[in-house]
Amino acid sequence: MKDMIKGSKLAKFFVLITVVCLASTLFLVGCGGSGSSTDTSQKADWEVFLDDYEVFADKYADLMKKYKENPTDQSIVKEFQTLGEEALEWQNRAQSLDTKSMSADDQKKFAEEAQRIGKKITSAMS
Repeated sequence: MKDMIKGSKLAKFFVLITVVCLASTLFLVGCGGSGSSTDTSQKADWEVFLDDYEVFADKYADLMKKYKENPTDQSIVKEFQTLGEEALEWQNRAQSLDTKSMSADDQKKFAEEAQRIGKKITSAMS
């Protein structure tokens, strides 16, 4: 039983660190760029990214709720590991966004949405 709890705490810690890194990356990505282009194909890319990221954030919030309700549930450990791996993929995906071609308005919208989604994650951790 102690090993399972240790494992779930370790998994939770791993996901937390990964999500914090991802949130930092999103913040930095949202702050970059020249603001000179309104390319609609790029605009769709970042909007799709944020839509998909919000689905990930909702999965994380649901898992945290499940953990809080029953921290000894062994299935949570595997779910945390999977979510941690997904978080690393999200970090790579965030770093590959081309924010330099985003307009200033798009950068602002991106930053606001990323912050809103980040709040979902941080509130799930508390």
